[in-house]
Amino acid sequence: MSVRPNFTPPRRIIPQWAVTVALAVGFLLVASVGLRGCTKVETGEVGLRKEFNGTVEQEPLGTGFHQSIVGTVLIFSAREVLVPVTGLHPVTADKLPMEDVDIQFTYKVNPASIPALYTKYSATYHAEVGGEIFPMRAFVEQFVRSAVADAIAKYPALQVNDKRSEIVGLIQEDVQGKIKREGLDKDLSVGQIVFTNVSIPRVIVESTAAVVTAQNQLKAATFAADQARISSQGTADAQVIKAKGEAQAIELQARTINAQGGESYLRLEAIRKWNGTMPVYLGSHTPLPFVDVGVGGK
Repeated sequence: MSVRPNFTPPRRIIPQWAVTVALAVGFLLVASVGLRGCTKVETGEVGLRKEFNGTVEQEPLGTGFHQSIVGTVLIFSAREVLVPVTGLHPVTADKLPMEDVDIQFTYKVNPASIPALYTKYSATYHAEVGGEIFPMRAFVEQFVRSAVADAIAKYPALQVNDKRSEIVGLIQEDVQGKIKREGLDKDLSVGQIVFTNVSIPRVIVESTAAVVTAQNQLKAATFAADQARISSQGTADAQVIKAKGEAQAIELQARTINAQGGESYLRLEAIRKWNGTMPVYLGSHTPLPFVDVGVGGK
């Protein structure tokens, strides 16, 4: 009876580099899953956790990554924000609507006040842009729009451009007053307010254009009248010169007649105008044309 020797299979040695790669891939997978389940709060932002049941926690989340696998993390801007307001048509003191008024303003919310403001006021008072919530932006913008209308209503349309600095001061004072009356002066503030466009009412532009057109037409008409007057004066002067020449010619002719004897001149004129036809009937005492027979046969 033969005895088989014990057989031990060879051990497989896994290279160290393969272990390292496997660990790295596993770590990346875990990290990827973990990051997808997190929300990052950047500098200048405040995070609030919102549970599945809709409850918003009042404890702000600081900068960094926060898990959002269970519930969500809302991101709020705590920076000073520039807000444009365009297409306004406030009515002036002379009851004319401005063609177009555009402004921009800055505002900032106290980061510690964001949880209370977000939960106390309607969502329509806030604005969300690109996944970031700007608390009380619509609320402040409404105040600014109202203040612009009230301020411009104190000035005639043609003074609005010249009085921009005064109007901005009135708007600033009005907005800050409204915020204080709401009891929000410690929660938010409005900074710089600037007009970016002020267009006067169209009716003023059109009437100004009509005045300019009328003035240009008047200038053209005056020029044409002056030219006609010059032309007429020239014609009149020419007629006067012609009349003077004719009068001088007549005067010269009269002198010649007197110098040569009037009868002889008249006979010469008759000869010049004769058509060559002899008279058909002649009386006994009728002389032949242009023949001076004298008196008594002389």
